[in-house]
Order: sequence, then C-alpha cells, then structure tokens
Amino acid sequence: SSGKPVAMLRPNASLGAALSLLVQAEVSAIPIVDDNDSLLDIYCRSDITALAKDRAYAQIRLDELSIHQAI
Repeated sequence: SSGKPVAMLRPNASLGAALSLLVQAEVSAIPIVDDNDSLLDIYCRSDITALAKDRAYAQIRLDELSIHQAI
C-alpha cells in the first residue's frame, strides 16, 4: 500500500468536490460514507461523466448539486 489516506466523501458533498477529489486522489471511485464512516454508496468517475453527457443535467452546475441528489 502507498500509505495514502483513503479518499472519502459525505453524501452532502458537491459533485464538483467529488470530481476534484477523484482527480487529486488519482482514483476512479470514492466511497460515500455517513457520519460514522459507514459505507453508503460508491461514486465513480463514470457517474459524473454520464451526468455531464446527459442533456437533462447540462444546465446544472456541479458545485450546486450534491452527491446524494445525484445518486
């Protein structure tokens, strides 16, 4: 193991924050955890890519939509 801390996000984090973390951590998925660090979901880079390609989300700014809203 590289000894890097595991990247985790809360459900109320913005999609912009999730994308930034995916890029910074150089990972393809991030666990979404509750206040007890229990796993709720896993958010993948492909999830954000799919949203970006979906015209219904074209007008939504990533920083204004939380992961919880997008899942």
